[in-house]
Amino acid sequence: MSEYTISDYSIIDNAIATTNQMVQTYTDWDGKINECKTVVTDTSVFMGPAADSCNEALTTVATSSKSVSENLGTLGGFLGTVSTKYQQGDKDSLDAIMAITGGNESTGNAVLDNQSALEQYKTLAALQTGGHFENNKFTASNGTTLKYYLYCPEFSDGNHSGLPLLVFLHGTGGARNAMHETFPKAVKGGMNVPGYILFPQSSKNWSGETKAQDAAYELTKKIAKDKNCDMTRISAAGHSDGGYGVHQMVARHPDLFSSYLSYAGGGNEKTLKAIANAHVYTWGFHGTKDGAVNYNKGKTAYDVLESNNPDGTQFTALKGGDHHVASNFWVTTYSWNGQNITPIQWLFTTKKYGTSSQTT
Repeated sequence: MSEYTISDYSIIDNAIATTNQMVQTYTDWDGKINECKTVVTDTSVFMGPAADSCNEALTTVATSSKSVSENLGTLGGFLGTVSTKYQQGDKDSLDAIMAITGGNESTGNAVLDNQSALEQYKTLAALQTGGHFENNKFTASNGTTLKYYLYCPEFSDGNHSGLPLLVFLHGTGGARNAMHETFPKAVKGGMNVPGYILFPQSSKNWSGETKAQDAAYELTKKIAKDKNCDMTRISAAGHSDGGYGVHQMVARHPDLFSSYLSYAGGGNEKTLKAIANAHVYTWGFHGTKDGAVNYNKGKTAYDVLESNNPDGTQFTALKGGDHHVASNFWVTTYSWNGQNITPIQWLFTTKKYGTSSQTT
């Protein structure tokens, strides 16, 4: 049996999530410190020994902050590797037990076979060195043109094919800048994600804008083909207006998406029933103190989805939460049908109905 065994992977997952959150915090601090340095070094505003002394102090703090962030990033990578070894250790141990008892077919074996997507995710996360953004414009067959940003992960052992793809629909403010929300900011700030993330920018809103939704769908298919993505792991997510829009886009194109997440969004019953009948996994989140989109709108939407597709639907109330999405939300562990998993892991490892390893 393997020397690596642990019964609750969430212990390490929570440590990784906390480490990622601290890295993001230090990265944010470093940005603020550099803003201060820009002001202090402006001789039209500050000059003399006091300014020099302040600039020296800021440089010292910035250097320390960067060092801590880099060390935490290294720690996060180490924990990811450890998590992968623990999971492999448990699999090896169970395989050995099955061999001793002569069992070769059981529900346990099926579970082991079906965890490959999550294992791949965590293995790649340990190998990931960062990522870069591509930006371009795309004109769909209906004439709608979307500006978009595409996050492409980078790995220490080279390129990987068969990666998952997530398309994220922004809220109302994103119509001016798709990178406006905390999710793309967190990814841009160094939140490693071992998969592709597409951030299309609608010139208006997403909800009710069927041409924009169809254009985002076409663009997602094109990116998936161009990047040789895993077509059983194409997911979607949206916040606020994008939360409404992602319900509608998936309802119009359920053939493509394996799963989707709506944060602080609502939907009408006809649209939601179409999704439920198409059997697409969906997870809803909504702050109970949301002052922009009432909590009950999100809860009611998921009540409809759950009543028609209980096994593939879940709603999570964020007690005391407002409309804002915290930067660490995507890497915070929640429970999906009893399994501890982060939203980004769930989106990237949940496969389409009818494929092997539907959910991991």
